[in-house]
Amino acid sequence: MKIRLYGINFAPELTGIGKYTGELAAWLAARGHQVRVVTAPPYYPAWAVSPGYNGSAYRTEQWQVVTVVRCPLWVPRQPGGAKRLLHLASFALSSLPVLLAQVLWRPKLVWVVEPALFCAPAAVAVARLAVNWVDMAQFALPSPNGVAAYRAELNIPAGAVVALYSGNMGGKQGLEVLAEAAKLSAAVPNATEGFWEAKRSAQVKEERPRGAGDT
Repeated sequence: MKIRLYGINFAPELTGIGKYTGELAAWLAARGHQVRVVTAPPYYPAWAVSPGYNGSAYRTEQWQVVTVVRCPLWVPRQPGGAKRLLHLASFALSSLPVLLAQVLWRPKLVWVVEPALFCAPAAVAVARLAVNWVDMAQFALPSPNGVAAYRAELNIPAGAVVALYSGNMGGKQGLEVLAEAAKLSAAVPNATEGFWEAKRSAQVKEERPRGAGDT
């Protein structure tokens, strides 16, 4: 399947969305899919374009077996408020012609990765112009046997409630909510084992130094 990943963050960024998107692209390519990526030069979490990359020029490269097109963007030294919006808008504008050119490649799937506020309109346009349909038979919940095997692999009791948090682990994400959830889980039958990640997040929150910067 031809898959186009579209987002501002990608490998070789080592944390956050870039790490996730790079791993996703590698996983899809390893399973025989044709994967192309439209992204920006690596800049996160330092908020500075990495050495060896140019934030003012287009660049096409091969990352593993994935074709990556990197588009220019403006990176503020101190992000926040209007600066962050301009940062996202600069990538949306510079990547627009590159993404529209992908209509000729006719991807079966256009995957927009967060933050998608400014990128979504172009992705929707490409998806519609490519005129593709989704085969819903490819999407299905795992069977009960599959779930049981996964629990056994991770040593999760059959009756345990599993809570998952997926995202950045910074102050602005409100991790105190996970800390409270971990405390409340003690009163829920069979929930103790299911809040491992919440408890670990709670510990990280409690150990986080005062005044530590946001990510």
